[in-house]
Amino acid sequence: MPDVQAYEQFLSKETASQLKKETEDSASYYPISASGVTVGVCRSSELPSGVALPAGIELGTTALSAEVLLQAENTSPNLIAVRFRALLGVRPNDIDATVQTCQKARLVTIDGAVLGDGQKLSQIARKRGMSQTCEASLFTDGNARANLVGLYIANDDNTLNSIQQVSVNAIVYCGEDATREAVADLIATAVRRVLTTARDVAEDMSVCMAHYPLFGCGISATVVSAADEETGDESGETRSAWRRKTQEQFVLPLDRPFLRKSCRVYTAEASKNEVGDGGHPGRLADVHHGIKTHGLGDEGVAVHLVQNKYLYCHYMQDRFNDSGWGCAYRSLQTVLSWCAFERYAQFEKGVLPTHKDIQRALVDVGDKPPTFFGSKEWIGANEVCYALEKLTGVSSRILHVSRGSEMEGKGRELARHFDEQGSPVMVGGGVLAWTILGVARNEKTGKTKFLILDPHYEGRDELSTIQNKGWIAWKSADVFKADAFYNLCMPLRPSEV
Repeated sequence: MPDVQAYEQFLSKETASQLKKETEDSASYYPISASGVTVGVCRSSELPSGVALPAGIELGTTALSAEVLLQAENTSPNLIAVRFRALLGVRPNDIDATVQTCQKARLVTIDGAVLGDGQKLSQIARKRGMSQTCEASLFTDGNARANLVGLYIANDDNTLNSIQQVSVNAIVYCGEDATREAVADLIATAVRRVLTTARDVAEDMSVCMAHYPLFGCGISATVVSAADEETGDESGETRSAWRRKTQEQFVLPLDRPFLRKSCRVYTAEASKNEVGDGGHPGRLADVHHGIKTHGLGDEGVAVHLVQNKYLYCHYMQDRFNDSGWGCAYRSLQTVLSWCAFERYAQFEKGVLPTHKDIQRALVDVGDKPPTFFGSKEWIGANEVCYALEKLTGVSSRILHVSRGSEMEGKGRELARHFDEQGSPVMVGGGVLAWTILGVARNEKTGKTKFLILDPHYEGRDELSTIQNKGWIAWKSADVFKADAFYNLCMPLRPSEV
């Protein structure tokens, strides 16, 4: 396979990573594009069951080899996501009538503001960068109460028995220059797609519609599922098999979830289930971005880093004094935040487990006696592994290092961990606990630097202070005490999607 660097610029990193593993004879895909830019690929010219592409996103009909895709020189499309939700009156065998009603809308509002004749969407859309999302409503005339849905049902009194009410949740992607007519046409196209999919999924069109980020550039697809599946067991064999098949078809990895309920976007539930700040406003994420270089130079040096997002958890956060004993708890909280961002876990009200939650988990699994709950006892890497699995279901492996002088020799093993698993590594021993977020390693000499996040910080969550004072920094192997032992808790990605 050719180098994928250019491809990763505009296609999902997860998809690009999977394409690296594909063999030459299977490297043929159907491109999924937005505004002429490839944002994903599909293994066939038909979408998986229950999946509908939003309007503005197209599935190609001509297969392209990976080599052709990799030669593309496009950049991410600058699109606005427009969401349309309504209770529509639909004849299952005459979806065209509903679509035409949407197209004939005389009034389009965006976030409650009228998109007038000659106006561009960008003039009234919320300004939140490329991932901005706004809500659209359609009306048949200037009376805000005369929603097209109500009128559509009322105008068909003689055939009410043949009309079914469907709660439509559709999304479209359009350019900033989109006009009222263009937005209405796109919404009509999206309505056609989700209604057609709904008809295929359930004869009575009793369905649920939700959006999942499956492609690059932050672009999502809509999944339509039968209403009874929505309330069923998400871990059931049938649903699990569907998720696996769908991810395979979109060339997505099978060691992380993309289609669980916790992965949804553009919903009230999604905003509630985002990992929170642990009750401490301003808790920082990804504090390693922008720090000074590792100092090993460029020649022969490879850098291996934590994948995706985490929160910096340290002493004294949550208005809780754990100075002197809570460093391992804080390191575990950082790992837990990564699990939540990866959608391996959901925490109540989006708040990370507290020290007491962690202690309760260790008591529940039988690792600690009941008297441990509410104490100020230290925990180590083994306890972190037990608590992590109890709280999230994510298992880990322990890497034993008998002497700190051996840590540099573990560089290759840590590099492989960050490449394959990408999770933060909690390290305990030598009367301390740290979090390792990456390694930089000279392949020829074995010289290694460790990217260490230090949970012992007690100050305010100010990025400049944390970076300038070395609370997140590249450190040499001699930071580990030569004669002290260390255990590393290395979380493993679950194999279930």
